[in-house]
Amino acid sequence: MTSTSQTAIGLLHNLSGWFSKKEDRHIAYKFIEKAEQLIGSESRILDIHFLYSTKIELMYKDRDAISGGLEKAIKACQQQISYSDKASKAFKEKSPNESLPSHKGYQQLVIVKEKQKEFIDAISLSEKAVAQGWAGDWEKRIERCKKKQAA
Repeated sequence: MTSTSQTAIGLLHNLSGWFSKKEDRHIAYKFIEKAEQLIGSESRILDIHFLYSTKIELMYKDRDAISGGLEKAIKACQQQISYSDKASKAFKEKSPNESLPSHKGYQQLVIVKEKQKEFIDAISLSEKAVAQGWAGDWEKRIERCKKKQAA
């Protein structure tokens, strides 16, 4: 008999990563969908954080390939961002002497907003990422968006 110390959400999100090729992505989406159904008050916040990171990567790859793909990618970013404050606290508790990693949801959504010329939203998201301590080139993004907004 084989066992794992992973949670069901963690296991499903990791499995979905194995099916990231275009022809296999429909399988990955089934794993993600099942993992999302399991999210509850007892779920580990970092499992949820990484689940949505994987979902963002997959959805963004399909942004032009499936109907409503970009909107689905944006929603995945927003889902991860909705847990970002709790995730930053969980990372800090787990590794108090380390900086926070990058945040896929903020990064990808800021890129989308900048491409859509929605500079106020891109700046606001970048400022939130900075305030929570997520690693990234946020100050450069803010500066670039302010210049584009003024032009």
